[in-house]
Amino acid sequence: MKKIMFILILFFLITYDLYSDNVLKLKCKSYVGKVSYYFTNQPLILKNRVYFVTKGDSSGSDRKDKLYAFSNNCKLLWVFSPDDSNTNLNGVVGNENMVVVSTDGGTVYAVNASGRVIWKYYDGKKITGLSMGDVNFDGKPEVLIGGWSHNLTLLSNSGSVIFKKDLGGTINASPAIIDVRGDFKPEIIAGTDYGDLYILDKFGNVLDVFNAETAIRSSPVFADIDGNGRNDIIFGSDNNNLYAINGNAVLLWKFAAKDRITASPTLADLNRNGKPEILFPSEDHYLYCLDINGKMKWKVNNIEGIMSSPVVADLDGDDIPEVIYGNLDKELNVLNENNKKIFTYKTGDMIFTTPAIGDLDQNNKLDIVVASTDGYLYFFETVIPSGMILWSRWRGDSLGTGSFENSVLFSLTNIYNDVKK
Repeated sequence: MKKIMFILILFFLITYDLYSDNVLKLKCKSYVGKVSYYFTNQPLILKNRVYFVTKGDSSGSDRKDKLYAFSNNCKLLWVFSPDDSNTNLNGVVGNENMVVVSTDGGTVYAVNASGRVIWKYYDGKKITGLSMGDVNFDGKPEVLIGGWSHNLTLLSNSGSVIFKKDLGGTINASPAIIDVRGDFKPEIIAGTDYGDLYILDKFGNVLDVFNAETAIRSSPVFADIDGNGRNDIIFGSDNNNLYAINGNAVLLWKFAAKDRITASPTLADLNRNGKPEILFPSEDHYLYCLDINGKMKWKVNNIEGIMSSPVVADLDGDDIPEVIYGNLDKELNVLNENNKKIFTYKTGDMIFTTPAIGDLDQNNKLDIVVASTDGYLYFFETVIPSGMILWSRWRGDSLGTGSFENSVLFSLTNIYNDVKK
């Protein structure tokens, strides 16, 4: 009898792992307009709220771009529309005090939790790169922007200019504020369409430059690759290579895909050995997983392609993380530890955006939000209590720092230390 029970339990576990349709359930969806691009429109979960920016509704009469704030159950809390004449919105990054978006018209807006403008800054041309970070360690993160003006600009928490540096090329990838030299002083990292990856100090002085030969549209991420206790820099390029360099702009390794890499990589410790795996899509239609030394562990094909980064979390509470991503096959997919699909949800059109993960209801069940070009923002929830989030959104945290260390800290704070409203 015990042997039969063991076989039945084993069969159930295997069947659940391979064929489960109930890893996630759709809670609700909300219409936000039929334009969502992978470079700039990434949902953000902050505590019990969801923020998302759109580039208008290409199929409707309302073409105005909007920053939406939703509650946990798709309830619309407020909408912000900028006053630019050319308003295509990019973003969003932020914390509980303010969220920041930029526009194709060249304006950056900082908005409070009620949707009111705190400050705005005009840069002159389209702003596509956007992140935040605490440069002076005063607990108030600065705002770092880049775009078509070729200027890398650091703004204070109140919107005043700290420095402006002309990098000589368009900045399409989002820059970052992080210590990559191990001196407890934050550096500033930015890539250009001329293939230059700049490492600057907090005053805007260039420390080093790495040339990747072709355009850098992939926003860099950061982890200790070589084991020296310092953050290294990982990013993709239009020459099909994923690069890992150190804080002195010295190449550690590169990995060649079959087509260009424009999305920001994801860093997550999939096998729980203390070292991150590196996940990224290429325009060759594959989602790749590399080890810390740049060796491929696996890849998954997507028929129509994949343009956005995955997120990583333990969805079923078994202490084994799953990989969650959208693709141009119109699917939201979940992969298990053996890179096998255990969940697929078909939306009405392609998914260009990276999902966002949090616990909106504070019920120990994780929520996943993703946008499709069918015009809807989809809200999913895990069926059973979940475990830890390893990489919660595009670039890992709400500020868009791209830090492997910050991504886990942000997830723990966001889930377990929430002040319920």
